[in-house]
Amino acid sequence: MWDGVTYVEPSHDPIIHEGEDSATVVVTNAGPATVRVRIWKSTPPEQTEKAQLELELRIGNTRSVSGHLIRAAIAKGDQVPALFPGVPFATLLWRVVR
Repeated sequence: MWDGVTYVEPSHDPIIHEGEDSATVVVTNAGPATVRVRIWKSTPPEQTEKAQLELELRIGNTRSVSGHLIRAAIAKGDQVPALFPGVPFATLLWRVVR
């Protein structure tokens, strides 16, 4: 059912999709930390270009996004849940819908 599963933590902000064509991607945050999904409408973006769209996925959230480049990162200032002491991390699952 899923096209990909990866982890996100402060030193690892994975690319969910990158391509010449825009893709629609359904992203689910399995948690436990909050994740920022960043979307660029052009590829490749300039190194200094900020994402054109950003959204926040809290634990259990699922969203559909479209873009040429889609990346994920731990949300700034996210607190580590008490049950998971240490470095904040989250697990992302996604499916590409063409």
